[in-house]
Amino acid sequence: MVHRRDDRSAALEKRGVEVVIADLYDPDQITDAMRGMQRAYFLPLIEPFMIQSAVAFCLAAREAKLEHVVQMSQWTSHRSHPTAMTQQTWLVDHLFATIPGVAHTVFNPGMFAHNFLRTVDFAALLAIYPVLSGDGRAAPVSNEDMGRVAAVLLAEGPARHAGRSYRPTGPQLLTGREMAAIVARAVGHRVVAVNMPFWLLGKVARQQGIDPYSIQVLRHYMEDMKKGTFSFEGGVTNVVEELTGTPAETFETTARRYAALPFARQTLYAPNDVNHLGTLGTGNHFIEVCLDQADHVWFMLHSGSRGVGNRIGSYFIELAKQDMHDQLGSLPDKDLAYLREGTAHFADYVDAVS
Repeated sequence: MVHRRDDRSAALEKRGVEVVIADLYDPDQITDAMRGMQRAYFLPLIEPFMIQSAVAFCLAAREAKLEHVVQMSQWTSHRSHPTAMTQQTWLVDHLFATIPGVAHTVFNPGMFAHNFLRTVDFAALLAIYPVLSGDGRAAPVSNEDMGRVAAVLLAEGPARHAGRSYRPTGPQLLTGREMAAIVARAVGHRVVAVNMPFWLLGKVARQQGIDPYSIQVLRHYMEDMKKGTFSFEGGVTNVVEELTGTPAETFETTARRYAALPFARQTLYAPNDVNHLGTLGTGNHFIEVCLDQADHVWFMLHSGSRGVGNRIGSYFIELAKQDMHDQLGSLPDKDLAYLREGTAHFADYVDAVS
């Protein structure tokens, strides 16, 4: 059951999975999707009114007479947590446990590896790894391992797992700086760990179109990590191996997979880029204090593209030339090449300079 069709749902369909589109706030649509099912996995929406979708899911599960629901919760689930998302998760924990005739299993991982690898492009392209969690430690668990655990819980069903709670983690507690060293191995070059204020990363995330609510939620979880929440009582479990028979994958394994994704490709990387950030750059760039005939003080600045921008521009100019050759055959002058709006390369260029 998905919100909408996209590349992910298409990949599932290619594997023979029946995909149903439903509004997770509409109990009637969810009920229709559940008919004929026996077991279901509830993955909460990261949205301000998530609990409404959980109520709709509960009503549908009861109407469809499911035998078992596996519910993703959170390590930090508590009625007094500072973020509404986690407070609602605590309510959902109790709500799902009260569905008449439906067995319930809680699945409450700690920090996702994804939370620490969504900035792997910073490391790959700029040789910077933002550290948002101070000296706090966590054992990041991969999406793949969580998916495998959820699949086992559903496949084995309520006979083994009804009323139980499982906390999968990665195999090792790591600080942000230790993660930076691992990410450096994954991207294949030196990476500088930078203690970055969350407001700065949040600004970049908003420019990239990430939902503000998701940013706010992540900020609270990074604060939890700073306080030692995810290293409490050892912070590492053997749940992944106990349930699936395979050890939890290492953070480096996950990081290498992320580093191979298109958004982290290193076509534009040069080792000196990190030294240009926050500077005038190189070459003939300068800043000059000027005094005019009226005794006014002026600052004259010439900074240009600072190397990084030059590489971005050069890279996309070459792509534009190739696109024009493929689309038009030839141009009166090769420097007339441009990227057409609506094409993948045009969208990539807008992302690169945003």
